[in-house]
Amino acid sequence: MDKKNTRIIFMGTPDFGEKALRDMVAEGYHIVGVFTQKDKPRDRMKVEPCPIKKVATALGLATFAFDKVKSAEGVQAIKDLRPDLIVTAAFGQLISQEILDIPKYGVFNIHASLLPKFRGGCPIQWAIVLGEQETGVTIMRTVLRLDAGDMIVSQSTSIQPSDTYASLYNRLSEIGATLLLQVLQMPQLSFVPQDEKAASYQPILQKKDARIDFSKTARQIDCLVRGTNPMPIAFCFLGDQVLKVYEVQVLQRETLPSSGVGEATKASKVGQVIVSHPKEGLIVKCGQDFVKLLQVQLPSKKRMQMSDFLAGNKIPVGTVLG
Repeated sequence: MDKKNTRIIFMGTPDFGEKALRDMVAEGYHIVGVFTQKDKPRDRMKVEPCPIKKVATALGLATFAFDKVKSAEGVQAIKDLRPDLIVTAAFGQLISQEILDIPKYGVFNIHASLLPKFRGGCPIQWAIVLGEQETGVTIMRTVLRLDAGDMIVSQSTSIQPSDTYASLYNRLSEIGATLLLQVLQMPQLSFVPQDEKAASYQPILQKKDARIDFSKTARQIDCLVRGTNPMPIAFCFLGDQVLKVYEVQVLQRETLPSSGVGEATKASKVGQVIVSHPKEGLIVKCGQDFVKLLQVQLPSKKRMQMSDFLAGNKIPVGTVLG
């Protein structure tokens, strides 16, 4: 695409699309407007612009925000900018057919999964939570059906055992920016339909989805903890208190400390604490294997390493976490 003569609108809200926007500007692409969600209360309820709006403002780009971009006002604002292409990256609003029909090249979306798997708004978190070994980014042409448009290009990346939502999010953001530039530089585009039989959809991951179920395997619990870090954060109940869990370690019986082997044999319930010591940590029985809680937080308290937590909070062996 002609950098100077192709008029591009960028739509995004969180920082997932930040590098893509910066790279397009750095490469000389003609960004005629940036559409974001409206400013909302964020940290400590202070009203702040979203990350993409901050970046766009810093780059000197015109910004626009509507409660619904498909409203008459939103559509007219887009028409007035006369875009040849619209690029979206985690915009967070539905786009109408009227908008899809405006740019001659259509609307391209940076989607953080290997489509057709993991359509929907939280593909990164679910890929980790569900134990996938691989994910990636797909640049696709947007249609009215959610994430169902033809694919242009994709790139995969392995999900590492240490990956959290935060680390994978950052890596996929980098991949998405690189892929978008590749697409913009292609002399001719080809579009590949998605295999509907292989399609999967995951809903928005909510706080209730982050509750730890100790009847699951230790590996499944580790995936949940990593896939919800830094949000919405996995949690369980210690008595009547919510205990947020930021990091765990999977242990098999043969890797338990000697003090825990006998307790593991006696433990009759999943979620039961079999080791509780500042030096050996807090180890909990799961449906299969065990998890050692490494980093936790109680309400109104700071995030702590479990060794420090147990130095000031006694959790007797035999306690059941719910």
